[in-house]
Amino acid sequence: MEDLEDDDIESSYWCRLFVDGNSPRVMAIERVYPRGSTMHIVPMQSDFSRVVAEKVRDASATVPMPTTEVNTVGVALGTFIA
Repeated sequence: MEDLEDDDIESSYWCRLFVDGNSPRVMAIERVYPRGSTMHIVPMQSDFSRVVAEKVRDASATVPMPTTEVNTVGVALGTFIA
């Protein structure tokens, strides 16, 4: 993920979600919420962050940490994911 400018919001910041490959491309613009150790009452690993997809560029792209409810960027829109 690549940092974007911080909108003066102390608890979150903007980033871009890239998918690696022959030609890395932006799949979504997301807001990262670095505080918190759980997501949907499930403990998260210490090197994970909660993100919310705010703008989707490729709805069919697989999210980095798929779940039974959210496996593509399009479904992740407006939802917390790891």
